[in-house]
Amino acid sequence: MIQKLVIVTALVLCIGIKFADGQIKNSAGVVKGRVCDAASGEPVVGATLYFPSLNKGVSADLEGYYTIKDIPLGVHEFKASCIGYTTVVISDLEVTEGIVKFDLLMEESVGFLEEAVVTSVKRMNSRLAMIQSVKTANVVVSGVSGIEISKSQDRDASEVIRRIPGVSVINDRHIIVRGLPARYNNVWINNSSVPSTEADSRSFSFDLIPASQLESIMIVKSQSSEIPADFSGGFVKINTGSMPEENSTSVSVGSGINSETHFSDFYIGKSYSSDFIGFDDGTRALAGFVPSRVDNNNRELVDRVTKEGLNNDWFAGSESPLPDIKLSVMHNRAFELKDKSDMGITAALNYSNSYSSQIDMENSRFGAYNMVQDKPEYFYNYTDNQFNKNTRLGGMLNLTWMDEKNKLEFRNMVNVLGKNRYTVREGWQNMSALYNQEKYEYLYTSRYTLTSQLAGRHELEDGNFNWNISYSFAGMNQPDRRIINLEENRIVGDLYYGMMGIDQNEITRDFVKLDENIGGVSLNYTRRINSASIEGEIKTGLFGEMRKREYNNRQFFYRFNRYNLSQDFVYGNPVDDILAVENYGADKLYLYEDTDNRNSYKGDMYNSAAYLSANLTSGRFTLLAGARVEAGRMKLTSYEQIYEFTTSSKNYDIVELYPSLNLSYDICDKNLLRFAYGKSINKQEFRELSSSVYYDFNLFSDVKGNPDLKHALIHNLDLRYEYYPTPSEYASFAIFYKHFRNPIEWTYLDAGGSYTFTFENAESADNWGVEADIKKNLDFIGLDDFTLALNAAWIYSRVEFDRSRSLEKERAMQGQSPYLINSSLHYDNKQAGLNISLLYNRIGRRIVGIGRADTGSGASINNDVPDTYELPRDLIDLSVSKSLGDRVVLKFRASDILGQDVIFEQYPKFVDQEGVVRERTQVSKRFSPGRGFSLSLQMNF
Repeated sequence: MIQKLVIVTALVLCIGIKFADGQIKNSAGVVKGRVCDAASGEPVVGATLYFPSLNKGVSADLEGYYTIKDIPLGVHEFKASCIGYTTVVISDLEVTEGIVKFDLLMEESVGFLEEAVVTSVKRMNSRLAMIQSVKTANVVVSGVSGIEISKSQDRDASEVIRRIPGVSVINDRHIIVRGLPARYNNVWINNSSVPSTEADSRSFSFDLIPASQLESIMIVKSQSSEIPADFSGGFVKINTGSMPEENSTSVSVGSGINSETHFSDFYIGKSYSSDFIGFDDGTRALAGFVPSRVDNNNRELVDRVTKEGLNNDWFAGSESPLPDIKLSVMHNRAFELKDKSDMGITAALNYSNSYSSQIDMENSRFGAYNMVQDKPEYFYNYTDNQFNKNTRLGGMLNLTWMDEKNKLEFRNMVNVLGKNRYTVREGWQNMSALYNQEKYEYLYTSRYTLTSQLAGRHELEDGNFNWNISYSFAGMNQPDRRIINLEENRIVGDLYYGMMGIDQNEITRDFVKLDENIGGVSLNYTRRINSASIEGEIKTGLFGEMRKREYNNRQFFYRFNRYNLSQDFVYGNPVDDILAVENYGADKLYLYEDTDNRNSYKGDMYNSAAYLSANLTSGRFTLLAGARVEAGRMKLTSYEQIYEFTTSSKNYDIVELYPSLNLSYDICDKNLLRFAYGKSINKQEFRELSSSVYYDFNLFSDVKGNPDLKHALIHNLDLRYEYYPTPSEYASFAIFYKHFRNPIEWTYLDAGGSYTFTFENAESADNWGVEADIKKNLDFIGLDDFTLALNAAWIYSRVEFDRSRSLEKERAMQGQSPYLINSSLHYDNKQAGLNISLLYNRIGRRIVGIGRADTGSGASINNDVPDTYELPRDLIDLSVSKSLGDRVVLKFRASDILGQDVIFEQYPKFVDQEGVVRERTQVSKRFSPGRGFSLSLQMNF
């Protein structure tokens, strides 16, 4: 019924357009517009636009724009021609009173195409090219171009990607597509897979990639046999620069401040020599003489390790944060070689140093609501002050060589993010008893990724052949995370009653390191089909991938002999008095290794795939149908004992067939209807299968894997209508549905308020929603330089659990927002060199922490612990760009102008004594992110 309604509506719209074309008025008009290349979206400079019967015409300018005045009203033949392009003939262009806006795309001529399929580089950095790519794609896809990225002045890929329909960002770096969290999305950079950048989850950190390295981001939302089946939300394709259009060099220097950070005291642990490039210089590492396992009974070794084996500088000082710094250099060079082939180099270097803080952050956890006293039942009630110093360093080097039949590309990108974080926590814990506490965490984390691809494309007589060899590396180094726990002495009458002190094992030092390597090879062959009734192509290909991961975790506690230390030792200042050099020794304050070898693991994964697909066009119908077979083995190697180094391995084998179907129907010239079906998979990750345990300071809890976790299978359906009134405008409306079997969900085990977070398979889940994406020029109301964009999504999801083995009740998927809204208003005055963008983002209330249902006999909602929700926030950003002459651009940005608080809430329910169901609100987290302001200067050479 919905499909018929969409078709009828579109037909009525087309008929209305044609009817309007037949109306005639009585005075002269003006025809103006822009001519662009259909493949790249770039302007067709010098194209001739003319009315043959009127002998009137002009040439397109350097931006592809044209204006023809004094055209008699009525219907005329109109032509557009240019050397190397197929002439466009419009037999019935209607000229009405006033201005007729007519943009058009030109395709390269057939002969030229046959000679230049490889030599023409399809560029995705222009808005028109992105629109054209979405329109001509055979799958459901959304994207954002390099031009739009530059207008928004977003700092990194995490800020860029949230502007795509159906996408939201959690924790400032992980994406949620169509309500599905990071684990259901797949990320490829330049057609190669990238490893997870997180130790405890399958997710890619989009904040690692600077926005200046991006040519485009596209998200494929429907399955196709040509891409991996391991995604259900979105298959994210990140593209970096390729063959440059012209020789150029640009240098950008910027600075910024945050209202919450730069006007308050800022506390941070000591920095070392290489922190400024995002790496630890080894100062935080264990000394070389420390064995793989410290013998805690060897007093001489314990004494040396305590005194010399680790960095014993615990200083955390106050400083005034400098304004954020951002530097970037982009260099492009193109060469024509002696054999008439072309070569291009694109290189980029990016650096930023920034500060952020969350002051007086409320951070609590609750048990079941106290219905007797009608008040929240706190397990933890803390106030955190958290300070972050972030350093980003990124580099890119892409080399391209091409001739008339061949193209070779060597693309490389490396990014590093170093984070120095210091947290001061005060408050209390109340489970078995009330404990007033102070906690301090020193955390330095360095995350880094490298992706490198060597790819080739070769034009054949009846098709083409392309190949890709890739290598990716992701690392995470967390050397010497330190936690100090102090508790108040609650013994009435004791000499030290009311004082804060330490206990045995309450000062910890952890060392975590993760390395993951991925190597891949893909081969693809395309054969063109041309017949009287059908044209298209048949594709087939092979894919192979090998992944290796190694995760290592070591943990140390401080213990002490009270009899060899002063009486008030445990009540001293932790840094100045307790952790003082004179206290170290095997008979006084000493390190005790408590590493559980089972918390480290190794993983190997081998994947192979083969696919066959047909892309056929007949009349107004285009069909992309195919099947993909994937076979894989995941091998997890873990230690069997706490102290021993004997290992055991477990294999997880998967062989599945994934059919897919994408059908599109051109209702009329500007209207398109799509339908898609595909089967996909969501595989377990190494960390999720490992029984290793890691303490998360922000969650106050351990995180543990589940060796019995199964993979999930998903069936996906899409229906989308698209309307393209001009090459630079569009509107699309989509409906989607997904059914999950054995979805993998985040859950926890409760030990009287002390949680262990883990993963489990739910029985099933359903996810469906609607999306709208509209981009409209405002010239129809006289605002020629304005463009309005709006995309929104409404999403519903439901997860079903097995009540016999799970403490969870049916709920929405974690991280899923019921709605998302992105809108923007762009002003682009080329003559004045002025560009202004106003951007708005809002996401609906989403689950960020799962609750627990009472499932025992006589179960009651009075004993439930509710889910935790992140409340909606209105994000408004303003960016202004002004050209100062031909070579200098000044840019200003104000981000999160409203500065609304980030708030997490729970909504407990209980039945009162009268039998009435009551609902209350309790805040588990609240902080102010502050407002950001930045200014930068870009110089072009």
